[in-house]
Amino acid sequence: MKNIEIKKRHAEKMNSKEIKQKISKACSGQKNGFYGKTHTKEAINKIIEKNKKYRENLTEDEKQKISNKLKEAQIRIKNKNPDEYRKNKIKAAIVSSKSQYRYKINNIEKKVMDYLIAKGVDVKYSIIMGCYQYDFKVKEEKILIECNGIYWHGHPDYYNINGSNGKRKLNDIQIKKQQKDKDKKEFAVHRGFEIITI
Repeated sequence: MKNIEIKKRHAEKMNSKEIKQKISKACSGQKNGFYGKTHTKEAINKIIEKNKKYRENLTEDEKQKISNKLKEAQIRIKNKNPDEYRKNKIKAAIVSSKSQYRYKINNIEKKVMDYLIAKGVDVKYSIIMGCYQYDFKVKEEKILIECNGIYWHGHPDYYNINGSNGKRKLNDIQIKKQQKDKDKKEFAVHRGFEIITI
């Protein structure tokens, strides 16, 4: 494999449709070692934690390199077969759309939506980006809007970490929510979005 020509021929062979179909057939259904199995909650949490630590330790240059590689890969796939690329994008959009039905609009979000519409702001409810859900996205703009309840998100006017200065002490759920809010914001801002929190 040190020979560049052999390496090139090997890559072409492994990336051929014929080989991919053979591998897929060999690993499909009950032949797949993971057939009928699921990850335990503990395993899922370990994976999430490991990925989170990995992302946190990346430098801005490393993040940019990963982003550029992903963009380049998408461009290569698109140029290779534009029709298939478009079909796959549509499939992904449908899956994303279906996943959003889990979220039902609450009273606060309904009021915010009514207000925005009355002001002529065109918004879409419940946007999924990566592994995060955001309450609203302003259409045609890179603006996200989050509606955070005082209790669940531990508003700093009423709660703090140790319950000092006449405020209530944050509980474990509120602390986790605040960390998730921070992660969500970083994820979106890193992708060029502005977040407005109500």
